[in-house]
Formats: sequence, structure tokens, C-alpha cells
Amino acid sequence: QRCQVYPYVGDGNRAGYEACSDDSSKPVEAYTLVAPTTQQKQQRQTQVPPSSSYLGLIKEGARLWKFDRAYQEQLANVTAA
Repeated sequence: QRCQVYPYVGDGNRAGYEACSDDSSKPVEAYTLVAPTTQQKQQRQTQVPPSSSYLGLIKEGARLWKFDRAYQEQLANVTAA
């Protein structure tokens, strides 16, 4: 799916949030994978959690690139398959 991304230099706190709130920030166009819609979820009944290796990569990347603390805390609560 096409989306708008706000580039920023992570600080491990709120740099991402602040970049999105800054009127002078200019987004760039990107593409991303998205979760199934509600209708698709109802048809499937279950969601497949990420594998532990994939989740580990996401968490490591978030730490290395100093994503916002709130996002890293959300990742810490994701359960792997």
C-alpha cells in the first residue's frame, strides 16, 4: 500500500512523533505491507503472529535506528509464533 513517510533522525524518545507534528517536515512517498482488513480478518478467524526471528529483526532495527520509545515498548509486547 502507498503511504507517506516522514524522515527523521531517531533519538530513542519522541523524534518520530515530533517529525510528524512539525509543519516544516516534508513526507516522502513509500510502500508498505499492511495487515488484513476487518472483513479479511473475519474470514480468516485467526491472525498468524510473526516468527521469533522476524520479530527479533524488527526489534533490533527499532533499537539500532532509535525509533520512538513508545513504539519500541509496543514491540516488546508482541508475542512471536
